[in-house]
Amino acid sequence: MKSLKTMLTWKLALAISAAGAFAGCEAHQISPPPVTVEQYEKRLSDSSADYPPRTVVLHNLRRVLDPKLSEAERVASLNLVKRLDQDDPDVRAQLTGILADEANGESLRLAVLEMLLGKDDAALSEYAVRILPGLKADSPMREKILAWLGRNPAPGVLAETVRLWALEKSPTGLEEPRFRQTVERVSGKNWDQALLEAVNTPKFPAAEQAVELLVARVPPDRLRSRVLALPARTDAVLGLQILIRLFDCFPTSRAAILGSMTLGKTPPAQLEDASRLAAAWRQNYGYLFDVRDFYLLNELARDPMRKNLRRTQLILDLAQSFIKRPHVPRKILRASGPYDFSDQLSKQVDSLSMADLWNLLIVNEMLSRPRVQMALKEMADRDMADTRSAWGGLIFYENGQAEAKLYPAEASAGPDDLTYRSSAQLLRDGRTSLCRFFGHFEKINNAGRAGPTSDELRRAAEENAYGLVLTRVTAESFCAHYYNPRGLVISLGTLPLR
Repeated sequence: MKSLKTMLTWKLALAISAAGAFAGCEAHQISPPPVTVEQYEKRLSDSSADYPPRTVVLHNLRRVLDPKLSEAERVASLNLVKRLDQDDPDVRAQLTGILADEANGESLRLAVLEMLLGKDDAALSEYAVRILPGLKADSPMREKILAWLGRNPAPGVLAETVRLWALEKSPTGLEEPRFRQTVERVSGKNWDQALLEAVNTPKFPAAEQAVELLVARVPPDRLRSRVLALPARTDAVLGLQILIRLFDCFPTSRAAILGSMTLGKTPPAQLEDASRLAAAWRQNYGYLFDVRDFYLLNELARDPMRKNLRRTQLILDLAQSFIKRPHVPRKILRASGPYDFSDQLSKQVDSLSMADLWNLLIVNEMLSRPRVQMALKEMADRDMADTRSAWGGLIFYENGQAEAKLYPAEASAGPDDLTYRSSAQLLRDGRTSLCRFFGHFEKINNAGRAGPTSDELRRAAEENAYGLVLTRVTAESFCAHYYNPRGLVISLGTLPLR
């Protein structure tokens, strides 16, 4: 904004100098340019105070952009700019910046928007949609925006509307009818049909939000049948159809919806194998499929040595392994939720799904390997030396065993040695991983931070992902805690760092 003001001041100085040149060398008392429409109209007959319209526009545009002036003064100058502006693209571009800055007052932003709406500039769609939900039903500006959106059905308008709508916490909120009306006005269709067609439109940038809106507003059976009736033109619709037909499942969270989109790229034979294994778990153990489990099911279904282990055998194998180790209880500030009273396998076994048990078995085998314990020792030492970021990554299951891969934390969040911030790359790759893992390695004797924090549990729920926290408890040992999106935590015990 400083460079913009400097440019306007420079242009204004040149314009005033030019106006003075026309007056010759004779001295005159020159008053400043007018700053309201009334002042401008009054001075039209006063040649001694005459300024070229361009000079007046630049002077008042600088005032409109000046946050030190009152909102009323800025609106008055805006009205004069509107009176004189001859569709100057530079003026439009500078005024658009006011719409993007929420520090500006509502009346000023609405006045700018009203002026710009008359230009039918498609670039305004984002700002028009953002302002619309906050306007009252009887607001004249609201009708102007809706009319403008109807004249300018730019591709980004529907996507921006969907994104904003998805931020609403309740499908029965005060803004709900307005969002539905906006979607219908922009698309020319009923809101639910418009959302379905958007999900089935290639490269629609808000597909997961559109599905999320439909899940919260359309009865499940009706939504399933309507999705199945679509000719799949996108990975989103194809993934949803696969979940319905093969896994009797429909995702309900944004993370699960995003996860379902990867299924459309999976070979049909793998989908069928994973579906049969999930059905067997459901029949024998009451398992309910979740898209986060597809990666595990897909790998197990192709491993004849693994897939037929019964639930009782999984529990016995884990219990025999865990009972031999000392355990460091998860450290929490206060107990909350149904699982926080204990992280012992024996106390939580009935709450563990087949996917949980398999995750625990595979991760336990990985952590028990000497080669992995050596790698973790190196990781722990390097993490402790790095005081700017926490360390973490993903665990993948391939060829019958798990392997961990480090992913650098997101750097844009700033230095933080205690909290791992997931990068966009980790979130993408995490959809085809067994679980995330995070190190609590900022010091050697760190038993006071054993297990997942409340923030790590919250992110597991939001990202629909399993997690593993590794905490250093001595120079030569660490403890491990597994957790799932429901907040259930299981201690794997203490293992050596070699």
